Amino acid sequence: MPMSVMNVRTRTTSVIRAPASASARSMLDSLYKFVLPAVAGPARLVPLEALASSEISDVALRGAANRGRLQATRGSDGRWRSSRRWVDEYLASRYRRTPR
Repeated sequence: MPMSVMNVRTRTTSVIRAPASASARSMLDSLYKFVLPAVAGPARLVPLEALASSEISDVALRGAANRGRLQATRGSDGRWRSSRRWVDEYLASRYRRTPR
């Protein structure tokens, strides 16, 4: 069965897009993790992904913001933003279980 021109174009662009989107995603992850927090001061609002650390993940920060435990604002693009100072205050006030 011969392929139409549209099928060839679709298959070609999907193959080309996959690596590009993966590299773009990794560039954005690096930007949010290293560059943005260094440039922004402790009081500047940055996306929660930039404030994640080994102590707390961005998923946990988003959950805390949804519950109202972390002081954060939701931008017009739907992304949560907070500051390093607010995250540090949340981490200090967070309940920690003691080992038995």
